[in-house]
Amino acid sequence: MGTSGTQDISAFRTYIAPYVPGCPYLLIDREVIRITRELCEKAHLWKEAQEVTSLRNKVNQIDIGPYPEADVLSIEYVTYNGVELTQTTERELSEYYPRWRDTHGTPTHFFTIMRDSVIQLYPSPNLTRPRSIKYEVIVNPSLEAQTVPWFLFDKCLDAIVDGALVGLMSILGKEWSNPQEAARRAQLYQVGIYRARDLAVRMYASQNLNLTPECLY
Repeated sequence: MGTSGTQDISAFRTYIAPYVPGCPYLLIDREVIRITRELCEKAHLWKEAQEVTSLRNKVNQIDIGPYPEADVLSIEYVTYNGVELTQTTERELSEYYPRWRDTHGTPTHFFTIMRDSVIQLYPSPNLTRPRSIKYEVIVNPSLEAQTVPWFLFDKCLDAIVDGALVGLMSILGKEWSNPQEAARRAQLYQVGIYRARDLAVRMYASQNLNLTPECLY
């Protein structure tokens, strides 16, 4: 979504530490990251759109990202000159288009995702024609993240706090253990997931997937 700012993970401590007295900050931060990753994955909250400036080897491969402090969960869409492409696999291509490895030119219909975070287009685009390639990915904070996008802190604070407290209060044998309160927070967290899904729908509802971006040569 083109995040407009970030917030340190440590900012969540103020809202969590009073409910788990004695809990180390390191453990709180770790639980905040875990639950934020989970929330982003379940609600598809964090999306990033890119318009490529070049193709790898000037043929048909696009490097995804990089996205600092974030992991790519999946690709939402890929468009080529304003047309949305269909995701497929090399196995499907081999079954239905036996000569797909040697096919070049337009129209480009399909894309696959390779293991090293590369999008590959099929057939390979015609190099003599203008190319405008845009894609959007769903991401979540990496396990080593020190910050999260500001909108997650601003819009999803309650859900993240409730989810983190579920995990922390469920640790048995600690001075902050509280299974009963953990169960109550778990219910609140489920409500937070539903609200996060609704937020994601509203944030991205006006997006026009078929809008042709500026052509690149």
